[in-house]
Formats: sequence, C-alpha cells, structure tokens
Amino acid sequence: MTRGENCITFPIAFTTLFSLSTTKRGGDSANGNNYVDNLTTTKMWTVCDGGGGYWIAIGY
Repeated sequence: MTRGENCITFPIAFTTLFSLSTTKRGGDSANGNNYVDNLTTTKMWTVCDGGGGYWIAIGY
C-alpha cells in the first residue's frame, strides 16, 4: 500500500469480519503509525505514514 490516505474496497464483501491487522512503522517518530478507521464488511479507510504499509483482513 502506498503512503497517504486510502479507501480500500474488499474484493469480496464479508458476512463477518473476524480480524484486521495493519503494520506499525519502525524508525523515527516522524513515520508514525498506520491505522484503520471506518471499517465495514465491504471497505475500510486507512492512513499509511512513512514508506507505506500492509494489511490483512480475515473473515467469511
């Protein structure tokens, strides 16, 4: 995932979303943390600081 704010639409809508994980940036504090907001069973809004990040959603 690239740096900045992104709206991610899941390729398949979940009936139930069990878990969502994002990476935490290492290094100096200017890189901050990656986080997710406005999570639904069809999409999420995420912010990735520094050099980008990764996420994984698990559900059915």
